[in-house]
Amino acid sequence: VPLSSLSEDQSLYFERQGTQIVLIYTNHEPKVFDSACPHLGCLVKWDQNEHVFLCPCHGAVFDDQGKVVKGPVNAPLKGIKFEIKNNMLVIA
Repeated sequence: VPLSSLSEDQSLYFERQGTQIVLIYTNHEPKVFDSACPHLGCLVKWDQNEHVFLCPCHGAVFDDQGKVVKGPVNAPLKGIKFEIKNNMLVIA
């Protein structure tokens, strides 16, 4: 993904090797996570106004670092490794 195409508070969802992942761009920094909630696997949605991920199934909330803000889950979102090469974000 070209870094120049990302805008503040944007989220992009992709499927990679059978896994749904989400890229967010906040505070001028990209972050990539597995979008499956660790509770029961429901796909979280990025709320750009509140800067949190929301799980639609059981109300779990995660911050923009993937850390739990509100349960019932007690595990964070799984981070996905990436690198920046030639102004491109490349998912490992």
